[in-house]
Amino acid sequence: MNHQIKRGLHLLLKRASLFLLLCCCVALLPAQGQQLLQKNVQLKQAEGTLLEVLQELQQHQGVTFSYDESILPKKPLKFDKKSWQLRKLLKAIEAQLPIEFRYLNEQIILRKNKKGKVNFSGTIKVDGEQMPGATVYVPELNIGSATDANGYYSLLLPPGRYTSVFSFIGHQQENRTLDLSDDTSLNVNLYPSIDQLGEVVISATQNNEFDLLKMAQTGVHQIDIQQVKDMPMFVGETDIFKGIQALPGIQNSHVGTSNFSVRGGGYDHNLILLDGVPIYNTAHTLGFFSVFNTNALQSAQLYKGGLPAQYGGRLSSVLTLTTKEGNNEKIRVQGGIGVISSNLVVDGPIGKKVTFMVGGRYGYPSLLLNTINKPGAFVAPAFVSSTRNDMNFVDLNAKVKFKLDPKNEISITAFGSQDRFRSQIILPENTYDWYSVGGVINWKHRFNARLVSNIKLFHSQSHYANHQKSNLENTRWSNSIEQQGLKADLSYQFSANHQLNFGVALTHMHLNPGKLETLDENDDLVRYEKLHTKQPVESGIYFDHQFSWKKWQFNYGLRLSSLHNVGIGRERVYDNDQNLTGEKFYRSGEVMSEYYGWEPRASIRYSLNPNASLKASYTRTYQYLHQVGDASIGLPTDFWLPANRNVKPRFADQYSLGYFWTFGNEATYQFSAEAYYRQSHRVIDYLDNADLFMNDAIETQISTGDEVAYGLELMLKKKKGRLKGWLGYTWAKVERNIPGINNNQTYAPNYDRRHNLSLNATYDLGKRWRIAANFQYMSGAGITAPVGEFFYNNQLFNFYSTRNGHRLPDVHQLNLSIILRSKQQKRWQGEWALGVNNVYNRANAFSLSRPQTQIGNVHIYRQFTRMSLFGLMPYISYNFKF
Repeated sequence: MNHQIKRGLHLLLKRASLFLLLCCCVALLPAQGQQLLQKNVQLKQAEGTLLEVLQELQQHQGVTFSYDESILPKKPLKFDKKSWQLRKLLKAIEAQLPIEFRYLNEQIILRKNKKGKVNFSGTIKVDGEQMPGATVYVPELNIGSATDANGYYSLLLPPGRYTSVFSFIGHQQENRTLDLSDDTSLNVNLYPSIDQLGEVVISATQNNEFDLLKMAQTGVHQIDIQQVKDMPMFVGETDIFKGIQALPGIQNSHVGTSNFSVRGGGYDHNLILLDGVPIYNTAHTLGFFSVFNTNALQSAQLYKGGLPAQYGGRLSSVLTLTTKEGNNEKIRVQGGIGVISSNLVVDGPIGKKVTFMVGGRYGYPSLLLNTINKPGAFVAPAFVSSTRNDMNFVDLNAKVKFKLDPKNEISITAFGSQDRFRSQIILPENTYDWYSVGGVINWKHRFNARLVSNIKLFHSQSHYANHQKSNLENTRWSNSIEQQGLKADLSYQFSANHQLNFGVALTHMHLNPGKLETLDENDDLVRYEKLHTKQPVESGIYFDHQFSWKKWQFNYGLRLSSLHNVGIGRERVYDNDQNLTGEKFYRSGEVMSEYYGWEPRASIRYSLNPNASLKASYTRTYQYLHQVGDASIGLPTDFWLPANRNVKPRFADQYSLGYFWTFGNEATYQFSAEAYYRQSHRVIDYLDNADLFMNDAIETQISTGDEVAYGLELMLKKKKGRLKGWLGYTWAKVERNIPGINNNQTYAPNYDRRHNLSLNATYDLGKRWRIAANFQYMSGAGITAPVGEFFYNNQLFNFYSTRNGHRLPDVHQLNLSIILRSKQQKRWQGEWALGVNNVYNRANAFSLSRPQTQIGNVHIYRQFTRMSLFGLMPYISYNFKF
């Protein structure tokens, strides 16, 4: 045995000695080359092409190179000095160009770096403005990308000769042939395919067939603000939210209102961002119009399925709106005059590196509101006036962008909206005032071709006040929400098939749930009552990885969100039977409660063939803010409260599966089918006879439980030809089970509608004439009807039937319009729009009431009465731009 061990050790030492000897020989072979590479060389100039540098080194420094001149990149080289060690100089050249150097036989061989990629990047402009959501596609490699929020794109491609296709809805496609040997920057400007005045068109998911089929995310819709009005709008008022309501999986609470529910979620489950600023009060005119001036918007995107990890804070959806940043070519003016409002937007350049946009809208909807007490009434002419209702609204948008240098851009956005409504129907004087303001400073920095950052510092505020004055009372009640935030998003592109997005967000809020002032007859303060102000801090950190492999594309990410309630404050303490046992007080800056949520996101796409794909996604979301009030209409009376130890944060898990198909000559038709299933936990609902007004113990008026929503969405779209449009259908169901409500039995929330059908079509009669039609059908909403009353502690309370156990009649309505464009002039472009809402005068129910009479101490209920707001309504508007 010892002999075998010695023999093994001898053999091992022998082989090790041979290996070391071989390594020494190999190391000595390039010794002469190493001496050459350590040689110091002197350049005449600190810049020049690669060919010029090589020729100078050969002629004046005695260095021999071997290369094929046809493969040499033409991109200029730049150096920070003229004196170099040859090795370091060659490394500096390799860092700038896709080539590599090798020493062999006393010469240096130059060849292409086959493993290297070149960066193909730039901006896509639409009518002179950098456009988010425009696309670039390389057919030879089946690789493409959409521009970011600043209209910037970046692709990492292998060197070669390719065709690049640039596109955006409603604009002429631009094809460019590229010979990529080194990093290339290309800025492209797309022009309208027809004369346009810039209204709303809906497109399934993204902007073209590539995005529809190739992107992994489900449930994404792009809303383009640059095309002709394709939909007859409510009294002619172009509204982004009305366009969203025509999409599958989206529904409004009542005909004419601007709020929307997404895939069975609550109306407060939608995160709405304007240039990254959260907007809480999104409605004008008590909920009938949104606060967003479409002429001031550049693009919008709605996520209802696979949410990117960078977004958080809501359960159901994210709507991102981007305002125009101003084109850098010329001053442009765009506006419109209608029966409800008028608007004007101006944008253009200020010098060579600054662009601007400023816009405003003024609304005068009193005429419309004065018909509300006459259900189905014909709208009065404009010269008819009334003192019962007096309402007006205004919104303002402004944006300025500074292009500091090729790597740095700063933009500043400001937004404001205000409403004032004075009603004399119920009280001699009843005044409502509400406003929203917001602003953001956005700094975009490109570190290099692969790494880009966006840093936002923003402020948002919404405020509501109601002044009621009569012979019996004189009070003023108000609430508000205010927040400041910082958000940093970074994107790093590893290769053409791999991209990593990551970032952080921090938001500090001030929530004032209610302040009540009692005044005397001279409006002087008599008594003051204010609920405790809440000061939560919400934060998030995330990453999101996108990569593709053959027929597959994957998106996966993770978001860690949190909420910290910070003092000064107090929280009530209850036992297991919900009996109040005491209160806990917190000092300034002390953490009252904290919550964390892990939010995994994942999407996958499999390409069946070039025209069809299957997709699936999973999304978890957390929501730390609760909206209290009747959010179904979107009134500003609703207020917000943070999650706390008595009302925990809500969270939801959504699963989606979709099939997407493009077919027909030149991909004329698009079809999509998506199924979804969502489980929501800790959703809130109100107990019967809940008292929410100036109540500092809201937790005693609500209960929390689980909710399940599932459905099927179908959409067929025709994109080309004289006849264009889309047909959308949704079958959906929502069920809740919340202890203490509906006798602990499962019930449906009021936004549960089984069927939703939307048909939108336009037909070009010629170059100047276009007709459009919109038809909407929805199942009736659920309502909870009072069936009696009872006395408790000398107070009268209603006794209700099954929660949302009654259904309003089904809703359906047809709207028609015709558009006449003015003759083409050198600069001025105008169009008249004439339309009719509710063509066949359908009396769609807005609410249901049950009048009662009192005989002695007995209250007798009459039959239910249905109230419908708007009947047949014609309108006319004029839009222009120059």
